[in-house]
Amino acid sequence: MKKVMMTAQDFIDQWATAYYRRCDLILPVWSQRKAYTREMVNVLAEIAAANELGMNTEYYSTDGILFRPEDAHYERNRFYIINPVVVFEHENDSDSITDEVAHHLLLDADLYATVGYYHNRINDHYLDYLHSIISKSRKAASLAERGNFLIILGADDYWRETDYWRGFIYRVDHWEELKPSGITEWPKRPKSISS
Repeated sequence: MKKVMMTAQDFIDQWATAYYRRCDLILPVWSQRKAYTREMVNVLAEIAAANELGMNTEYYSTDGILFRPEDAHYERNRFYIINPVVVFEHENDSDSITDEVAHHLLLDADLYATVGYYHNRINDHYLDYLHSIISKSRKAASLAERGNFLIILGADDYWRETDYWRGFIYRVDHWEELKPSGITEWPKRPKSISS
């Protein structure tokens, strides 16, 4: 099996495409935290399938880990994953995303992706705070060099946004902004969503 190397740009592109493709299932559960998070895990499952990766949810208390099938092992009635391709977290509550960011710093993966939300516009102070958390990690220099720590933020007032998702890659002294290429807006707003 070929080795999958997923960049931050690959992930945000695939994330946005799968998300928009599933919008008819996602929008009806927008305000239901558990159901919405399940849909986010389904978006991640699409990414896993498209890349021929295995997926496990709640492994090491993460929302999802994508891995090469040969890196999943069952021995003596035990299951473990080595060399994860992507470690994924989704957080509905912007105040709790710091926990998800810190959790990533405990794990080792090719790519770390955390999805959260912002109100009306991206708050630079909020991003600075997340940056300061990562900067304290002994992995900070490696993460900055590899460009493999990705924060994806979506707008809570999504129906007003033409570019719903924004990505940010951790760098030593700043965030490098990414936007998904390809689909950049909601395909067709359902009639039940009012602006």
